[in-house]
Amino acid sequence: MIDQRDERIFNEIYNIKGHKNIVAVVNQWHMEGVETHWRRLTGTVEEKPQLSPVHDMDIDAMQEKTMINEWLR
Repeated sequence: MIDQRDERIFNEIYNIKGHKNIVAVVNQWHMEGVETHWRRLTGTVEEKPQLSPVHDMDIDAMQEKTMINEWLR
């Protein structure tokens, strides 16, 4: 239901004709959805770097913590 509302709000804002600058007050719940629709339609999608989900994990510390917890148990 929120996604449908996001799309309707976006369409209402985007289809305003005859004005150079447009200001819209949008509820925070709809902000991300409206921005996503805007970026897709205007071709301004931000490229996010691909990161490994474990690239900054301290594996040694995690293993040590597990080992200590097992020993204390």
